Amino acid sequence: TDGKQSGIYIWQGASGTFKDCEASGNAYSGIQVRDSGTNPTVEKCRFTDGKASGIRVWQGASGTFTDCEASGNAMAGIQVHDSGTNPTVEKCRFTDSKKGGGIFVLDGASGTFTDCEASGNAYSGIEVRDSGTNPTVEKCRSTNNQEAGIGVCDGASGTFTDCEASGNAYSGIQVEGSGTNPTVEKCRSTNNQNAGIAVLLGASGTFRNNTLSENGSWFFRSNWYVEDGSSPVRIGNTPNE
Repeated sequence: TDGKQSGIYIWQGASGTFKDCEASGNAYSGIQVRDSGTNPTVEKCRFTDGKASGIRVWQGASGTFTDCEASGNAMAGIQVHDSGTNPTVEKCRFTDSKKGGGIFVLDGASGTFTDCEASGNAYSGIEVRDSGTNPTVEKCRSTNNQEAGIGVCDGASGTFTDCEASGNAYSGIQVEGSGTNPTVEKCRSTNNQNAGIAVLLGASGTFRNNTLSENGSWFFRSNWYVEDGSSPVRIGNTPNE
């Protein structure tokens, strides 16, 4: 706690198992995992009130994170970036980030996120950005964030299956920018303040068997908003337009 670097720092191909640990109030991330070949197992740990992200995985690292919590950090709950970076994240909670999102994947990273929660964050609950970035997100919940529930932009892709986005200040699922092309299936987008799904600025994507309801303000309901020049493929959604 209250260190001048990260709480836990794993790098240069190291591994290790970390269970039921706490890192709070540190100057950088609660836990920082970096470099190709670095592959720790982290279970039931808590990363709170740090001055950067709760969990940072980068420069080709991997690792397995299970039943962890990152809350109240200055930046993202978990930040995953750089080509080749590919963690497995399961049953984790990312809440109340002060200047970032819950799950932030960028710069060509991937990763698998299953049964996670992102709520109450200052930016989007799940944000995926940049060409080559391609995470797999399943059964995750993104609720009551101050921007989108799920935001995909700047040429990113990714597969989102059986996820929930509700009560967010922007759209439940917001896809924007030329070259941006996610696959979104069997997701639920409800009670968001803007559209259920918004496709903007020349983006595309495949949207299949999703359910949208009660999105928009009380005087203007908008389950879909597709900007001119954007080209989503819509198959079997409720509603489909």
